[in-house]
Amino acid sequence: MDSVLKEYQTVRKKLDIKKKNIQSVQYISSVITKTDTLVMNDTILQPMINNVDTVIGDEWYRLRLKMSYPDTLIFSPNFKSSQYIIAHLKKETVDPPKKWWWQRLFQKKHKVLNVEVVERNPYIDIKTNKYVEIVK
Repeated sequence: MDSVLKEYQTVRKKLDIKKKNIQSVQYISSVITKTDTLVMNDTILQPMINNVDTVIGDEWYRLRLKMSYPDTLIFSPNFKSSQYIIAHLKKETVDPPKKWWWQRLFQKKHKVLNVEVVERNPYIDIKTNKYVEIVK
């Protein structure tokens, strides 16, 4: 089985969604990169630092830092994003649910399509992503 499908199964179990209720699954992977160069008028580096190139980071974030004598610094941060989008159906009562279970059996219900967006990168904070569609 593909690694993306294995990861989808863990996300589905984490959200506690049954397989029969799933309508669609989507996976989005993206990389964000921005390069900045800083050139100074004065000498800021020592002559022994002549072309230093290093990479700092982890699985989700990487920073490439390049220093060149006498006055150049180049920064290239790189962010990786991995999102799972799962659309699933859920039956909900039209009115607030009754107190007793046997009363809830006879309450009018409709199907609601919920779309959950799960971001795997711990550095990315999704403020709000919620899609709800009522299916009759």
